[in-house]
Amino acid sequence: MALRSRTSERRLAVESNPTHREHPGFSDRAWHPCLSICTVEEDEALQTLRTMSVEAGVDMSPVVDLPRLEARRQIFSIHLAKRKRAPEKFDLDTLAEASAGFSGAEIEQAVIAALCEAFSAKAELATCHLASAVKTSPPLSVTMSERVEALRQWANGRCVPAD
Repeated sequence: MALRSRTSERRLAVESNPTHREHPGFSDRAWHPCLSICTVEEDEALQTLRTMSVEAGVDMSPVVDLPRLEARRQIFSIHLAKRKRAPEKFDLDTLAEASAGFSGAEIEQAVIAALCEAFSAKAELATCHLASAVKTSPPLSVTMSERVEALRQWANGRCVPAD
């Protein structure tokens, strides 16, 4: 069973795969993970997920918050390497600290913006380009801080931290 959230429709759709029993290695007693991705705009989806989890006998719902310092450092490293840049040439600690409150996707977009900025300046990508991109783009955790905090408050005591 897969559970997914449709942002445009603001509802949850549950799909069941009737052919899973025909697949070798699957049995009626096999464990099937059920995942849902809920963004800040979809906090009502979390309530529905929790209700469905209780009805299905699931005893916990993990919640993933924004990446912490070390995770942000790794995210910068991944996206720099993905774009054929050597992460060790950049001050990842400074970038990780400067990007507090950024999601992984927002960090990726900062890397892309920095690459464009460096290209237009006819310069090699440097830490200063990345820091500038982070500084000029406020994350959703700032622009929608009330909704993020409301989601954290809702999850407190209802969900377990994923990390």
